[in-house]
Amino acid sequence: MNRVGALVGILGFLFAIYAYLNCLPVRRLTFYADPASALIVKAGQTSKLLVSYEGQPIATDVVAAQIVLWNAGKLPIKPEHIREPVAIATDPSRPILESTIRASTPERENIINADLDTRDAANGRITITWDLLEQDDGFQIQLIFAGPSETRFVPSGVIEGQKHIAIFSVRQTDWFVSLVLKGMLCLVAGLVLFIPIILFFPWGRSKEIPPPRWFKTLLHTVLGITIVLALCVLLRTFVLWLERPGLMPQSLITPGLRQELLKRRTQFMQP
Repeated sequence: MNRVGALVGILGFLFAIYAYLNCLPVRRLTFYADPASALIVKAGQTSKLLVSYEGQPIATDVVAAQIVLWNAGKLPIKPEHIREPVAIATDPSRPILESTIRASTPERENIINADLDTRDAANGRITITWDLLEQDDGFQIQLIFAGPSETRFVPSGVIEGQKHIAIFSVRQTDWFVSLVLKGMLCLVAGLVLFIPIILFFPWGRSKEIPPPRWFKTLLHTVLGITIVLALCVLLRTFVLWLERPGLMPQSLITPGLRQELLKRRTQFMQP
């Protein structure tokens, strides 16, 4: 009975920590780059379409990409909360030919009032500003750039209480699965170590034969290391939970993300 009470107390303590961390009021600016970019012009193909930028012909591919920025935190993000300008850059550097805000949170476009600074667009970098981003407020940005569709987009900027912009991924729970798998491997390794002791040593087969002192010391050392590692994994899990990207609002989901989610749902439901 005492063991059951202790277990319930530990589970209640862990749930209290989880509830506290989950309810913390934070700002969490989140970034998502849709991998399903649209190829507008393919370099090298015969076409009557001539593409130029500021009078200079473009000999590379011309691609359109969708970017989404939103506040997944509980606190609003205002201009005074921005410690370093929020920007998006291409990696490697590719000239951005055109950048437009395609959509904002419904009925809040004038309140958000997002704007793009394109003075450094020729070097593959734009800066984003807004008046107010409350929880689940955000907007889509379309970037048309000269370069291959494999070009990456890297966000930068510092928000008060948030050192790095969170990057949303469909696979954002992979870290949790990895921790679970590591925990299972540690459990299997422990069983592998203790099974020979139970089978081949006399104090493992009989309670009448007391184990030697060195065995007790070894057992306490292994248990101590296991507890320390478990606490480290638990702490790392809480840190990842605090820094996790928030879920994207339904109104801002891009067509590419919608297709990816539908594909994963279909794969999950297949027998």
